[in-house]
Amino acid sequence: MPTDDSRPATKAALLDAAARLLAQRPPTEIPGRTLAAEAGVNYGLVHYFGGKDQIFAEAYEHLVRRFVDEITVFGTQVPDVRHIVEREDVWRAAANLAIDSEWAARYGAASSPIVEVFGRLVASRRPDAGPPERKARVAAVLSILLGWAMFEPLVTRGAGLEAGAGEDALSRLSMRVQEIVGADGGVVR
Repeated sequence: MPTDDSRPATKAALLDAAARLLAQRPPTEIPGRTLAAEAGVNYGLVHYFGGKDQIFAEAYEHLVRRFVDEITVFGTQVPDVRHIVEREDVWRAAANLAIDSEWAARYGAASSPIVEVFGRLVASRRPDAGPPERKARVAAVLSILLGWAMFEPLVTRGAGLEAGAGEDALSRLSMRVQEIVGADGGVVR
């Protein structure tokens, strides 16, 4: 058992390791011993801090909260897509959790802070839109962002874009996101 002085550092090491691992593969494919090894701690500490599922859930929550804090700095301005998609760790972790049916069955589809932020953004930009339209716009934006973050190399190669053309494609995606959300110009960078 860690000492009182080492508990925060040990838990932080486990949460950081869990976030790194979630960006690589789904949680049900990550043994607790792998988590402990990645964190550089004794395997028994995984159980001491609630077990691997609890640690993965907390790690994802921390990862998403930091991301949400980064993008809400812009208030009701739509942040530049580049700023959003550069956080590949968040998108990969979200994708790995989404494709893990065992995890989803256990923990359900709780509302995501990322969905909430974009929901508020769309609502502030499109106050006359009804809930179904707002939800559809949020889904479209998140699909674009997740798709680009996960598949940009494949998409640019598959589309036959030359080196450096991905930046132009990202600029065009950014404009589409602005249109979907309802931004009236002024991309925040």
